[in-house]
Amino acid sequence: MNFFLAEAAPGGATLEIFDEGGAKVRTLRAPAVKGLNRISWNLRGEPIPQVELRTTPDYHPHVWEEKRFRGRDTRPVSHWGMQQPLAGVTAPPGFYSIKLTVAGKTHEQKLEVIKDPNSQGTVEDIRAMTRLWSAAIRLSAGAVFNDHPGSPGPPGRKRKTGRCPA
Repeated sequence: MNFFLAEAAPGGATLEIFDEGGAKVRTLRAPAVKGLNRISWNLRGEPIPQVELRTTPDYHPHVWEEKRFRGRDTRPVSHWGMQQPLAGVTAPPGFYSIKLTVAGKTHEQKLEVIKDPNSQGTVEDIRAMTRLWSAAIRLSAGAVFNDHPGSPGPPGRKRKTGRCPA
């Protein structure tokens, strides 16, 4: 999304993307400088919450002594110095509304996401996959897992139990 401003807007710009049903898909923020500006949407929804573990792995019994985990009750699944990908669900083909707000003024525009011509799935297949992916994310949002009942948790803290929502 390209937009031109005669003057910089101190509060920046906000781009909101809504699907055909009016549900918000993504909110993006960017600086709003004098001249030409651009906000890019990667056709993904909001970032996915990271799944956390409360256990001490058998292969690394001193994990809780690492500086980045001291005082924490949980640790991310990927913890070898790499950030877990937090990309959201890919937007299925369809029509979207975008709202750009800069300096208190909102501008709206329609946008069509078309099917990848190399995709073997039908538009309905892609929408069904997106619904399934979104449901799985909603069910696991904020989940904390224990590897197995005998696994110790962080030292000095009472072991908590948790279940993956069904």
